[in-house]
Amino acid sequence: MTNIGRVDVSRVEHKGALDRYIWTLLFRAYDGDLNTLQVQPDTSFLGKGASIHVQRPRGVKPLSYLIGNADEIQTIALRHTGSTVTNGTFKLQVGASKTECIRWGADASGSVGAMKESLEALPTVDRVSVTRSTDTENKYTYVYTIHFWGVIASSMNIPEITVPSDSFADGTNCYSFVGGEDHEVLVHTSRDATASANFDHRYVSLARNTKYNIRVSAKNSEGYGYASIADTVVTPEISTTPSRPQSFSIGDHYSANSVEVSYTYPAVLGGSEISKFKLEWDTKATFTSQD
Repeated sequence: MTNIGRVDVSRVEHKGALDRYIWTLLFRAYDGDLNTLQVQPDTSFLGKGASIHVQRPRGVKPLSYLIGNADEIQTIALRHTGSTVTNGTFKLQVGASKTECIRWGADASGSVGAMKESLEALPTVDRVSVTRSTDTENKYTYVYTIHFWGVIASSMNIPEITVPSDSFADGTNCYSFVGGEDHEVLVHTSRDATASANFDHRYVSLARNTKYNIRVSAKNSEGYGYASIADTVVTPEISTTPSRPQSFSIGDHYSANSVEVSYTYPAVLGGSEISKFKLEWDTKATFTSQD
């Protein structure tokens, strides 16, 4: 894996149990979020009661669950030179699925053949929110910003949109462009989002500025019981403040005049990237003294 530099691995037998082993993985150089690490059994992983358990360094509070993760954001920019484009279509591809031909300058959503409707028709896409803008200074005729949300049951991340080789007119596929020259369809991933394996192996993301009703029920050998009384929440349009930093600890290394502090990123980033951390210290628990 290109994002893993060095990892130390050890294996010991589980005490008091046959054919049970514990592997310990120490990532010394890793570019990414360890919360996305998943263990996927091979088809040959068989046996009565065979199972795999993952214990992570960042604990999860019992009887708590995080629904969703940050939404993936990709942009599609249409660029050309010369006169205005009056006709012409192209295709997009997500994973192994291709869209129908999309008109140059198509609406963001709300009409047949719009960008949102074209992408949501693919089996590799659940739901998207799309906005359209222009960037004339950089000669981008149209720029579509796409937020992926919903549930992708078969994957923990969203493939980057590509432009297939048969995207432009070849006599049997899309319409040739009328007007302009050097037509380009450029794709960029603004935020690459991956499922948090602490809670779900699937890509799950809630829609922004949307009201959700949430409830929980318990299951035993007889099935599910009655659900709790539902509660509601409205997701923000842009972002909120992040949750508390995780794995906070002090005193690993200290002296008479210094102390080491350790922490990791919050479980919930709030919808945007963390820009900084604030570290405070005080001789009073209220953090109000002048010392």
